[in-house]
Amino acid sequence: MKHSLSLKKLNRKTSHRLSLFKNLTHSLITRERIYICFVKAKSLRKVIEPIITHSKKKTVANIRTVMEQLNNESCVRKVFNILGPRYLQTKGGYIHIIKSHIRKGDKAVVSMVELI
Repeated sequence: MKHSLSLKKLNRKTSHRLSLFKNLTHSLITRERIYICFVKAKSLRKVIEPIITHSKKKTVANIRTVMEQLNNESCVRKVFNILGPRYLQTKGGYIHIIKSHIRKGDKAVVSMVELI
């Protein structure tokens, strides 16, 4: 049954998909703007927004939850010290997904994902 499926499978196995999202979140947090396929960008939104929501309150439980998802201490520090205070007043919608261009090789729609 397909009840409450949160993420698209993206034609990958579970471990590959989870590592893909972990790497994409790491890139987005460090660079604050990345160019990826539109479908991956829409799925990335469901991964990155709870992380930023957790970073608004700096508790031990929230730090452990974010560390469990990112596995990178420098990214966790940036999330809690820079991104958390930046989005303290906003309630969701932390990233913009803008369609950029069509990739020449496979005609995929590439979009720019950036933190607001």
